[in-house]
Amino acid sequence: MNRREWERQAQSHARSAQSLIHTKHFDAAYHLAGLAVECALKSRIASMFRASDIPDKRLVNDVHTHDLSVLIRIAGLRDRLAAEQQINAQFDANWKTVATWSIDSRYRSWTQAEATALVNAVTERGTGVLSCIRRF
Repeated sequence: MNRREWERQAQSHARSAQSLIHTKHFDAAYHLAGLAVECALKSRIASMFRASDIPDKRLVNDVHTHDLSVLIRIAGLRDRLAAEQQINAQFDANWKTVATWSIDSRYRSWTQAEATALVNAVTERGTGVLSCIRRF
């Protein structure tokens, strides 16, 4: 997939997660909200690749993960996210909520409060994690 396709997936997953909250499908909403962040990070990473370059094999293999902390490192966003956390308390709270997500969340049940907190942390305008990833 290319950068635009990853970004479309991020947007689609975020919108679906919001809709699923309204229809009380909290487990699916939680999972898709985390996938939205994963896709946004992969969009950022995809923009780093150039058509005329052969990328490092280990880098390419490392991108095939669902671990948000690994994707943040690969995307080169660790320092920017940390700096944003220092100056923006709402983003800090949002990031701490998102950082608890893992691909294995699909095997758990989530309460309305947990799912809503994650979806809001991901989609909140301006200080949500998706907004910040796009801004960086």
